[in-house]
Order: sequence, then C-alpha cells, then structure tokens
Amino acid sequence: MGVDVNTHIKANIKVKRDFTGVVLAGGKSSRMGTDKADLVLKIKRYCKTHVIY
Repeated sequence: MGVDVNTHIKANIKVKRDFTGVVLAGGKSSRMGTDKADLVLKIKRYCKTHVIY
C-alpha cells in the first residue's frame, strides 16, 4: 500500500520545452581535411542535416 515515489514525482514535474542552444561547428577537421561548417552531404550542409530545430 505504499506510494510509488517515481509516479508521484513524474506527476508533479512540469516539462519546459523552450530552450536556447548554441551549435559550434567550424574549423578545419584533421580527419576530413575541410571546414566542418562547409561540409556538404547529399546536397545539404552538414550543420543543417544534423541539427534539430
């Protein structure tokens, strides 16, 4: 007859989904041999295909 602590905590947590982030992408990559920010994969820039908006 105990209270499930995890259920109690989850029920009382408000999820805040707004956030701000910074993606640092650039500089010459020693393995790729080119600037990562300018890397193009399948017609799209690498940063645009790997960063979720």
